[in-house]
This record gives sequence, C-alpha cells and structure tokens, in this order.
Amino acid sequence: MRLRTITALLAGLALCAGLVVWAGADQIVDAVVATGISGVLAVTLFNALPIAVCGLAWRSVLEPAPTGSSLLMIWARFLRSSVSEFIPIGGELVAIRVMTLHGVGTGTAGAATVVDLTLEFLSQLAFTALGLVLLVLDGRNDALALWSVIGLGMATLTAFAFLLAQRSGILRWLEPLPHRLAAHAPWARLPELVGLHGEVQAIYRRPSALLRGFLWHCLGWVAGAGEAWLALWLLDAPLGLREVLILESLALALRSAAFAVPAAVGVQEGGYVALGAIFGLGPEIALALSLLKRAREVLLAVPALLAWKLVELRAWRRRSLALAASPQPAD
Repeated sequence: MRLRTITALLAGLALCAGLVVWAGADQIVDAVVATGISGVLAVTLFNALPIAVCGLAWRSVLEPAPTGSSLLMIWARFLRSSVSEFIPIGGELVAIRVMTLHGVGTGTAGAATVVDLTLEFLSQLAFTALGLVLLVLDGRNDALALWSVIGLGMATLTAFAFLLAQRSGILRWLEPLPHRLAAHAPWARLPELVGLHGEVQAIYRRPSALLRGFLWHCLGWVAGAGEAWLALWLLDAPLGLREVLILESLALALRSAAFAVPAAVGVQEGGYVALGAIFGLGPEIALALSLLKRAREVLLAVPALLAWKLVELRAWRRRSLALAASPQPAD
C-alpha cells in the first residue's frame, strides 16, 4: 500500500514538473508574484466561506449536539479539510477526536462524519452535473461533455454502491479501525467508533436532516468556485460565473477520481491546464491558479496541524491533573 502511494505521488510530481517546464516556470512564477502576498492571503481567507458552509452541513446531521455546536463543527471542518490534505483519513479522525473532547459521543461523532462524507460526495455529483449541463449549453467541447457524462454515471453508481454498503453493515468493519491505526500511529489518541453502524442508520431515518446537509453542501461547492473566480481575477484572467462553475466542477471531479494520488498532485494541475484551454486560459495561468490553491492548502494545513497538537496537549494536561487530584489507594 505504501509503495503504491509513493509511486502515485512520484508520478504526480513528475507530471506536475513536466507541465511547469512545458508552460514555462518563469511565466508561472511571474503570474503568481503579480498577485502579491495580499492576493495569496485573500485566496486563503476566502476559503473560510466554503469551510463554514460545509461545517453547517455537518452540523445538520449531528444529533444530539452540544451548546455552540455550529462553531464547533466549523472548527472541526477546518481541521478535517486541512489535515486531510497531508494525511489520508487522518483529517476525519482528528475531527472526530476534537468533537469528542467537546462532549459529543464517539459513536455520534463517527456516524455524523460518515453521513456527512456521503452527502458531500452526493452533492459533488450534483455540482458536477450542473457543470456538465452548463458545458453542454456552452457547446465548446462536445467530446469532453460526452466523456464527462460517462464519468458522472460511473461515479453515481459508486455512490449508490457506497450507500448500499452502509446499509449492509460494512461500517461494523470500521468500528475497530482506530485500534488498527494506533499500532502504526501510537503518537495519536484516536477516537473509538463503537456503535457506528447503529448511529449511522439512525441518522438515515431523519430525511429532513439529510436534505439540509445536502443543500448546505451544494451551496458549499458553489461558494468554493468563488475561490477560483477570485484567484483568476487576481491573476488578471477573469472568467464569467458560468465558465468558473464548469471549470471547478470538472476539476473537482478529476481530483476526486484521483484519490489514490496524495493531494491529487499533478492531476489537479493537468486538469486545470486541459479545462482552462477550453476558455482561453494559457497553461501558465492555469498552473498559477493551481499554485495559488496549493499555497492556500499549505497556509491552512500548518496552523491546523499545530492546533490539533495543542488540543491534544491540553487534553493530556487535563487528564494528568485529574489523575494527580484523584485519591491514591492506600498501601
């Protein structure tokens, strides 16, 4: 497994390097530098909007929820998104851990996470479908539209298979997962997931909560497209709303399909180059757009990882103080 991951990462890096050489490294750097530090920070700060929206989507399926759960879920979503850029599955486990430290039951937190991931996937399919409809109406690339429809159909079948698997009890296999991961990551206190299957089924019996979560996620994808619009505007290559929605919906679909490649390195860059060409974006602008997104990922991931360790340190101190204050058995 590790060998395949490393191989995929090296292949992605090679593709990315080849694209940079082909497009011209100087031109790409010049385009990014022209945005300035303020531009990079603007793109980074804008990301707070889709994160907040996705946090509210997650909150929709969390029941029971502690006081201040909306802010908690936005914070948990920030950690989940940032850590996942570097540690597959790690972001979800870190977020569950943070939720449990704020009074959410482990089964409840795990179930809400599984359902939220499912709704996120389904809403992304809807977002991709929106992009495809706009692409067909645009009429610039019928061949791409056809292949995209085929890919969307396959992804939809995958989504339904995942839903059926959840109903069949596959989640019971995940319940001991923290113990298995702890053997490879003893430095992390991972949450228990006992009772995950039953908690997930309970959420699926609340259709209004599922609908709210789905709609919040749909709004989150649209808000996320605003980041690309802002980045392109800063790069002095603005596109209209329709073009940005097509670009982002299909680029995100490509990135999701490349889940085996860590952080979709190379795939994201190649996708932006290919899709950007449809709307007249030069390869240097497309790669500069991807680079701005990568810079945002790093700028958010570093403080997220530090915050996670701080949360764990505070929890460890509380446990130590409670243990010290507890009466010791007599000899």
